[in-house]
Amino acid sequence: MALPTFYHSNILPLGTLSGSQDSVTNPVGRVADGDIGLVYVFTTGDPPVGAVQVTVSGAVLPVALVIARATQVSGYRLIVESEDVGGGNNAVRVDELLDDISNAVYLISGSAIPREVWRITLSGVSGLAAAKVYEMQLAYEFQFAIPPQVGVDRLRIRQMTRIEIPGGQAFTQKLGPVLLQNTYDYVATSGDEISELEAFVESIDDGASVFHVDDRGAQYWAEVFAKDFALDDQAGVYFASVTTREVRVNGQEDEPR
Repeated sequence: MALPTFYHSNILPLGTLSGSQDSVTNPVGRVADGDIGLVYVFTTGDPPVGAVQVTVSGAVLPVALVIARATQVSGYRLIVESEDVGGGNNAVRVDELLDDISNAVYLISGSAIPREVWRITLSGVSGLAAAKVYEMQLAYEFQFAIPPQVGVDRLRIRQMTRIEIPGGQAFTQKLGPVLLQNTYDYVATSGDEISELEAFVESIDDGASVFHVDDRGAQYWAEVFAKDFALDDQAGVYFASVTTREVRVNGQEDEPR
Protein backbone atom coordinates (compact mmCIF):
# COMPACT_ATOMS: atom_id res chain seq x y z
CA MET A 1 0.00 0.00 0.00
CA ALA A 2 1.43 3.38 -1.04
CA LEU A 3 1.56 6.36 1.26
CA PRO A 4 -1.25 8.82 0.40
CA THR A 5 0.31 12.06 -0.82
CA PHE A 6 -1.16 15.54 -1.26
CA TYR A 7 0.40 18.31 -3.38
CA HIS A 8 -0.94 21.64 -2.19
CA SER A 9 -0.36 25.39 -1.71
CA ASN A 10 0.38 26.30 -5.32
CA ILE A 11 2.81 29.26 -5.54
CA LEU A 12 1.87 30.21 -9.12
CA PRO A 13 -1.15 32.38 -8.18
CA LEU A 14 0.69 33.96 -5.23
CA GLY A 15 3.14 36.08 -7.24
CA THR A 16 3.31 38.04 -10.48
CA LEU A 17 2.36 35.55 -13.18
CA SER A 18 3.24 36.06 -16.84
CA GLY A 19 2.96 33.89 -19.93
CA SER A 20 4.34 34.10 -23.44
CA GLN A 21 0.86 33.42 -24.89
CA ASP A 22 -1.06 35.61 -22.42
CA SER A 23 -3.93 37.54 -24.04
CA VAL A 24 -7.48 38.70 -23.40
CA THR A 25 -8.86 35.51 -24.94
CA ASN A 26 -6.13 33.28 -23.49
CA PRO A 27 -5.40 34.64 -19.99
CA VAL A 28 -2.38 33.07 -18.31
CA GLY A 29 -4.23 33.03 -14.99
CA ARG A 30 -6.13 29.99 -16.21
CA VAL A 31 -3.02 27.86 -15.77
CA ALA A 32 -3.29 28.22 -11.97
CA ASP A 33 -6.89 29.18 -11.17
CA GLY A 34 -7.85 25.89 -9.50
CA ASP A 35 -10.22 25.03 -12.35
CA ILE A 36 -9.49 21.99 -14.55
CA GLY A 37 -12.23 23.03 -16.96
CA LEU A 38 -10.65 26.25 -18.29
CA VAL A 39 -7.80 25.81 -20.76
CA TYR A 40 -4.68 27.89 -21.25
CA VAL A 41 -3.06 27.43 -24.67
CA PHE A 42 0.55 27.15 -23.54
CA THR A 43 2.48 27.15 -26.84
CA THR A 44 2.36 28.60 -30.33
CA GLY A 45 4.46 28.60 -33.50
CA ASP A 46 6.17 25.89 -35.52
CA PRO A 47 8.12 24.44 -33.83
CA PRO A 48 5.85 25.31 -30.89
CA VAL A 49 7.18 26.87 -27.69
CA GLY A 50 5.76 28.65 -24.67
CA ALA A 51 6.69 29.70 -21.14
CA VAL A 52 5.00 30.70 -17.88
CA GLN A 53 6.90 32.57 -15.18
CA VAL A 54 6.05 33.58 -11.62
CA THR A 55 7.94 36.12 -9.49
CA VAL A 56 7.18 35.99 -5.77
CA SER A 57 8.02 38.61 -3.15
CA GLY A 58 10.05 36.19 -1.04
CA ALA A 59 12.19 33.23 -2.08
CA VAL A 60 10.37 29.87 -2.09
CA LEU A 61 11.31 26.24 -2.65
CA PRO A 62 8.40 24.12 -3.92
CA VAL A 63 8.72 20.33 -3.86
CA ALA A 64 7.28 19.50 -7.27
CA LEU A 65 5.76 20.74 -10.49
CA VAL A 66 2.35 19.14 -10.88
CA ILE A 67 0.44 19.01 -14.15
CA ALA A 68 -3.06 18.41 -12.84
CA ARG A 69 -4.63 18.33 -16.30
CA ALA A 70 -3.20 18.90 -19.78
CA THR A 71 -3.81 17.71 -23.35
CA GLN A 72 -1.70 17.48 -26.50
CA VAL A 73 1.56 17.60 -24.53
CA SER A 74 3.02 14.31 -25.77
CA GLY A 75 6.42 14.90 -27.39
CA TYR A 76 7.07 18.21 -25.63
CA ARG A 77 10.16 18.92 -23.57
CA LEU A 78 9.38 20.32 -20.11
CA ILE A 79 11.94 22.55 -18.39
CA VAL A 80 11.55 24.18 -14.97
CA GLU A 81 14.11 26.81 -13.97
CA SER A 82 14.66 28.88 -10.85
CA GLU A 83 16.65 32.08 -10.51
CA ASP A 84 17.02 35.37 -8.66
CA VAL A 85 15.22 38.52 -9.79
CA GLY A 86 17.26 39.84 -12.70
CA GLY A 87 18.43 36.39 -13.81
CA GLY A 88 21.23 35.50 -11.38
CA ASN A 89 21.83 31.96 -10.13
CA ASN A 90 19.75 30.34 -12.87
CA ALA A 91 19.37 26.57 -12.42
CA VAL A 92 17.39 23.91 -14.29
CA ARG A 93 15.26 22.03 -11.75
CA VAL A 94 13.24 19.75 -14.08
CA ASP A 95 14.12 18.55 -17.59
CA GLU A 96 11.73 15.90 -18.94
CA LEU A 97 10.38 14.67 -22.26
CA LEU A 98 6.61 14.34 -21.84
CA ASP A 99 4.70 11.27 -22.94
CA ASP A 100 0.96 10.86 -23.50
CA ILE A 101 -0.15 11.97 -20.05
CA SER A 102 -3.00 14.09 -18.79
CA ASN A 103 -1.52 14.55 -15.31
CA ALA A 104 1.82 13.90 -13.63
CA VAL A 105 4.19 14.92 -10.81
CA TYR A 106 7.75 16.12 -11.54
CA LEU A 107 9.94 16.44 -8.44
CA ILE A 108 12.16 19.52 -8.13
CA SER A 109 15.81 18.50 -8.20
CA GLY A 110 19.15 20.19 -7.62
CA SER A 111 20.16 22.78 -5.04
CA ALA A 112 17.80 23.14 -2.08
CA ILE A 113 18.01 26.93 -2.18
CA PRO A 114 14.79 28.98 -2.40
CA ARG A 115 14.46 31.42 -5.31
CA GLU A 116 12.08 34.24 -6.22
CA VAL A 117 11.65 33.48 -9.93
CA TRP A 118 10.34 30.18 -11.31
CA ARG A 119 9.91 29.55 -15.05
CA ILE A 120 8.13 26.66 -16.80
CA THR A 121 8.86 26.11 -20.50
CA LEU A 122 7.32 23.69 -23.00
CA SER A 123 9.06 23.27 -26.36
CA GLY A 124 8.23 20.88 -29.18
CA VAL A 125 9.43 19.79 -32.59
CA SER A 126 7.91 20.98 -35.84
CA GLY A 127 4.45 19.61 -36.48
CA LEU A 128 3.30 19.24 -32.88
CA ALA A 129 -0.09 20.73 -31.99
CA ALA A 130 -0.30 23.51 -29.41
CA ALA A 131 0.01 22.22 -25.85
CA LYS A 132 -3.04 22.93 -23.68
CA VAL A 133 -2.78 23.15 -19.90
CA TYR A 134 -5.86 23.33 -17.68
CA GLU A 135 -4.15 23.38 -14.29
CA MET A 136 -0.55 23.41 -13.13
CA GLN A 137 1.04 23.71 -9.69
CA LEU A 138 4.41 24.52 -8.19
CA ALA A 139 3.44 22.84 -4.97
CA TYR A 140 4.42 21.60 -1.56
CA GLU A 141 3.91 18.02 -0.39
CA PHE A 142 2.18 16.40 2.55
CA GLN A 143 2.53 12.64 2.90
CA PHE A 144 1.33 10.31 5.61
CA ALA A 145 4.30 9.04 7.60
CA ILE A 146 2.82 5.53 7.74
CA PRO A 147 0.18 3.73 5.65
CA PRO A 148 -3.47 4.34 6.63
CA GLN A 149 -4.82 2.04 9.28
CA VAL A 150 -7.16 -0.74 8.14
CA GLY A 151 -9.35 -0.01 6.45
CA VAL A 152 -9.74 2.58 3.76
CA ASP A 153 -13.37 3.48 3.03
CA ARG A 154 -13.73 3.66 -0.77
CA LEU A 155 -16.70 5.15 -2.59
CA ARG A 156 -17.33 5.39 -6.33
CA ILE A 157 -19.74 8.26 -6.84
CA ARG A 158 -21.97 8.24 -9.93
CA GLN A 159 -23.09 11.71 -11.02
CA MET A 160 -26.64 11.20 -12.24
CA THR A 161 -30.11 12.67 -11.86
CA ARG A 162 -33.52 11.05 -12.28
CA ILE A 163 -36.12 12.86 -14.35
CA GLU A 164 -39.67 11.66 -13.89
CA ILE A 165 -41.74 11.36 -17.09
CA PRO A 166 -45.53 11.39 -16.52
CA GLY A 167 -47.07 8.17 -17.77
CA GLY A 168 -43.71 6.65 -18.67
CA GLN A 169 -40.45 5.32 -17.38
CA ALA A 170 -38.19 7.76 -15.55
CA PHE A 171 -35.23 9.10 -17.53
CA THR A 172 -31.76 8.84 -15.94
CA GLN A 173 -29.39 11.61 -17.02
CA LYS A 174 -25.64 11.20 -16.56
CA LEU A 175 -24.09 14.41 -15.21
CA GLY A 176 -20.42 13.45 -15.28
CA PRO A 177 -17.86 10.66 -14.84
CA VAL A 178 -17.60 8.31 -11.87
CA LEU A 179 -15.64 9.96 -9.05
CA LEU A 180 -13.26 8.33 -6.59
CA GLN A 181 -13.64 9.09 -2.88
CA ASN A 182 -11.39 7.68 -0.17
CA THR A 183 -11.55 8.09 3.59
CA TYR A 184 -8.28 7.27 5.35
CA ASP A 185 -8.07 6.47 9.05
CA TYR A 186 -4.67 7.58 10.21
CA VAL A 187 -2.73 7.61 13.49
CA ALA A 188 -0.09 10.28 14.24
CA THR A 189 2.05 9.69 17.31
CA SER A 190 5.19 11.88 17.21
CA GLY A 191 5.35 15.62 17.63
CA ASP A 192 6.56 16.13 14.05
CA GLU A 193 3.79 13.96 12.58
CA ILE A 194 1.12 15.83 14.51
CA SER A 195 2.58 19.26 13.62
CA GLU A 196 2.82 18.38 9.92
CA LEU A 197 -0.74 17.05 9.87
CA GLU A 198 -2.10 20.18 11.54
CA ALA A 199 -0.07 22.44 9.18
CA PHE A 200 -1.51 20.59 6.18
CA VAL A 201 -5.06 20.99 7.50
CA GLU A 202 -4.48 24.73 7.95
CA SER A 203 -2.96 25.11 4.47
CA ILE A 204 -6.10 23.81 2.74
CA ASP A 205 -8.62 25.29 5.15
CA ASP A 206 -9.89 27.68 2.47
CA GLY A 207 -11.19 24.72 0.44
CA ALA A 208 -8.37 24.79 -2.13
CA SER A 209 -8.11 21.72 -4.32
CA VAL A 210 -5.05 19.48 -4.19
CA PHE A 211 -3.40 16.95 -6.45
CA HIS A 212 -3.70 13.58 -4.77
CA VAL A 213 -1.80 10.31 -5.16
CA ASP A 214 -3.91 7.75 -3.32
CA ASP A 215 -2.91 4.57 -1.50
CA ARG A 216 -3.28 2.53 -4.71
CA GLY A 217 -1.14 4.92 -6.77
CA ALA A 218 -3.98 6.59 -8.70
CA GLN A 219 -3.34 10.32 -9.33
CA TYR A 220 -6.09 12.91 -9.62
CA TRP A 221 -7.28 16.44 -8.82
CA ALA A 222 -9.24 16.31 -5.59
CA GLU A 223 -10.96 18.12 -2.76
CA VAL A 224 -10.04 17.44 0.86
CA PHE A 225 -12.78 18.05 3.36
CA ALA A 226 -10.63 20.02 5.78
CA LYS A 227 -13.53 21.50 7.69
CA ASP A 228 -14.59 17.98 8.67
CA PHE A 229 -11.19 16.76 9.84
CA ALA A 230 -11.49 14.79 13.08
CA LEU A 231 -8.32 15.13 15.13
CA ASP A 232 -9.06 12.91 18.11
CA ASP A 233 -6.31 13.52 20.67
CA GLN A 234 -5.91 10.63 23.10
CA ALA A 235 -2.94 11.27 25.41
CA GLY A 236 -0.83 12.66 22.58
CA VAL A 237 -1.93 10.11 19.95
CA TYR A 238 -3.96 11.71 17.16
CA PHE A 239 -6.53 9.64 15.31
CA ALA A 240 -7.33 11.51 12.10
CA SER A 241 -9.97 10.73 9.51
CA VAL A 242 -9.11 12.24 6.11
CA THR A 243 -11.59 12.26 3.21
CA THR A 244 -10.61 13.09 -0.37
CA ARG A 245 -12.99 13.27 -3.34
CA GLU A 246 -11.89 13.38 -6.95
CA VAL A 247 -12.76 16.42 -9.07
CA ARG A 248 -13.35 15.76 -12.78
CA VAL A 249 -15.13 17.45 -15.66
CA ASN A 250 -17.04 16.08 -18.64
CA GLY A 251 -14.63 14.95 -21.31
CA GLN A 252 -12.11 13.47 -18.86
CA GLU A 253 -13.64 9.98 -18.89
CA ASP A 254 -10.99 8.66 -21.29
CA GLU A 255 -8.03 10.46 -19.68
CA PRO A 256 -5.87 8.33 -17.37
CA ARG A 257 -5.96 9.07 -13.65
